[in-house]
Amino acid sequence: MHRQNIPVYLDLLKIVAQGLAQIKVVFRPGTAEFKLLKTLIKSPVQRSLNEDADFLASPMIIKYTQLLFLLALSMYKGSHTPMIKQISQKNETIHLIWEGGIKGQLNLGKFDEDYKKFISYYKIKILGSLKLKGFSLALMKKNYDLITDHYLTCSLCKKLIISFLKQEKKVTEILNDENNFDLLFMLISSLPTEQLNAMFIYIQQFFPEKLEIKVEGRKINVLNLWQTSTLDAKYLVEKVKIYYELYLAKDYPIIKHITQSKTKEFLEKTLTNPKIMAETQKNLENLSQNQVDLRMGLYNIIIKQMDRLLKKA
Repeated sequence: MHRQNIPVYLDLLKIVAQGLAQIKVVFRPGTAEFKLLKTLIKSPVQRSLNEDADFLASPMIIKYTQLLFLLALSMYKGSHTPMIKQISQKNETIHLIWEGGIKGQLNLGKFDEDYKKFISYYKIKILGSLKLKGFSLALMKKNYDLITDHYLTCSLCKKLIISFLKQEKKVTEILNDENNFDLLFMLISSLPTEQLNAMFIYIQQFFPEKLEIKVEGRKINVLNLWQTSTLDAKYLVEKVKIYYELYLAKDYPIIKHITQSKTKEFLEKTLTNPKIMAETQKNLENLSQNQVDLRMGLYNIIIKQMDRLLKKA
């Protein structure tokens, strides 16, 4: 089983942040790239970028659109980036594995067959169909909308974290809020290692012995994975990934119910311990700064850029 030292979303955000830093010219009013992007954005939504000579001749703009896709995926269906199971970059090529094990890659700055395949798969997974032919401007604007939604979600999450840290919002309120899984997952990720291990050990005893989950093409027995403690960060990250999948397992309602109800039982009891609560709050504050603030910063760059592009002049 492949294990990563850090969560997928951090790899993805790092790739996007580094990529945006390399195409600053796209964000500077007055440059040829900015003017081209402005022209494209103000075009009819049905305009096909994959047939646009100016777009195809601009590696910077192509790279910009590729990074937009990744940023749009970064919080789609959750802050743990469930649509992407693995992502890495070598030179100007990004390799990724989609949910379901499908492999893909993006050659930055190139509108090639790999990018076309990525776009097609994206449309199937995110839009549920291939109704939008090719790479239309409508699809690009869909990415802007998703990024704006992500920013608003992060902003709300930030407010709730502050409220929780000030003890204005109680653990039970977070656990009972079915519309804000992101905050719950951040709370769980902030548990001290000993308590995180204990939670997995507690929950697994209520699962069927033969419960298996597919990880990168291999079936893993959940009980075997969860019933022992570990201090290995990579191994712990793998456990957390599987936990997220079980918590939101729409195809397995009984497993989903067990995971959610037993999580609630465990946290309500565990976080009554002042020492554990204090450490969890400290970790959550750090996580907020390292994850939520990073996300909001990247999303805000794109939102401000869109505002500038739409200005008349």
